[in-house]
Amino acid sequence: MVQAAAPKAKVVYHDTNLSALAIANLATSIHSEIQVVKAPKPNVNRPEFYHVELKIGTDIINGELSIMDYIVAEKNRDNSAKGGVSNNAFFLQGHASQLSFDDWISVLNKRLRPATNSFAVTKDGAVVKEVIKAIAKALEDQNIFDMLTGETDATNRYAYLASLVFAYLEPAQELLS
Repeated sequence: MVQAAAPKAKVVYHDTNLSALAIANLATSIHSEIQVVKAPKPNVNRPEFYHVELKIGTDIINGELSIMDYIVAEKNRDNSAKGGVSNNAFFLQGHASQLSFDDWISVLNKRLRPATNSFAVTKDGAVVKEVIKAIAKALEDQNIFDMLTGETDATNRYAYLASLVFAYLEPAQELLS
């Protein structure tokens, strides 16, 4: 019996926001076959959570972390099917060898993304500036930047985390300089 091919997945974003940037960074950095494209007729009259969606056949998944998990899981599955080494699989939530990976994903998504988004829109707010600076300092103090920009095979495994860090910090670079 011939098995039907799985429906092709595609990420569609309705506006260029931090979530879309992080997802596009991840898909590009791990050479995912999943396309990330702008909606031909963007609908931004919905809550921001729905501005980026993963379409798999008739199913739609929202939320950047869920979408990023799917992209990484698919890439790991493809690599494994091609005989790739499983101990070089890209990390995703709940599957990294260290709890700190999941902790950083949480901090970046729940604290840094909203603070950076607020800063990018208003360029004001001492509270959000302090949040951004504190998280950037913690990333530096814990050598996360070094780990994400190193030239080793292990560095590649952290593509998910790197995509979030750099997408969420980029709009605040003037603050951190």
